[in-house]
Amino acid sequence: MKIHNPPFFRFVVLIPHRDSQRVLGDYRRRLFAAGFDGAWSFPAMAPLALVSRPCDPGELKTLAYSLRNLTLSEGGDGSIGAGPGAMVECPGGSGASGRSFSLWGLSLRARLPLDAGPFIPPEALVRPFPAPVLCAALLYPAEEESFAGNPVMGLPSAPVFSFRAASVANLIWRPLRPENRTGDSWGFSALWETGKARWLPSC
Repeated sequence: MKIHNPPFFRFVVLIPHRDSQRVLGDYRRRLFAAGFDGAWSFPAMAPLALVSRPCDPGELKTLAYSLRNLTLSEGGDGSIGAGPGAMVECPGGSGASGRSFSLWGLSLRARLPLDAGPFIPPEALVRPFPAPVLCAALLYPAEEESFAGNPVMGLPSAPVFSFRAASVANLIWRPLRPENRTGDSWGFSALWETGKARWLPSC
């Protein structure tokens, strides 16, 4: 099958510890069984911003320290809460709407920035994500209706948990569109590559 490659997307992401990813992996399996084909189309990470270039090691270190300080502010114990479920539009999509997909996942709490701009060099920042969401499924417009407002009956319930260990990294993500697909969305196949991660300091 011939594949057309749309332009790739470059993100800075927050990656939870692998123990937390096991919980998310179980939720992905239940979403896929419920008919959401994009459950495996995006890595189990929380995009913080769309960027024009990768952050260098020093910039990632600054971001990691800034995020850790936020989780410890105002009496925090360093925990990052995950859940309940939330949908966020992905900036930088194609089409007349300016986007072509959204991410469904677990909303992240513990004073993480709604605007990651102050922690990313302005010359690299394209657009921060409107909210940090640990991705569980990639959604196109047809699937978004099942999550917007009141979810459909029988939709797998989103897990709620917390974690302290996490890292930040650069991510390149490229959706793959089959030759016979047209319009404002792509297929559910994708390629991605994560750069070397920088761990948030211990608590």
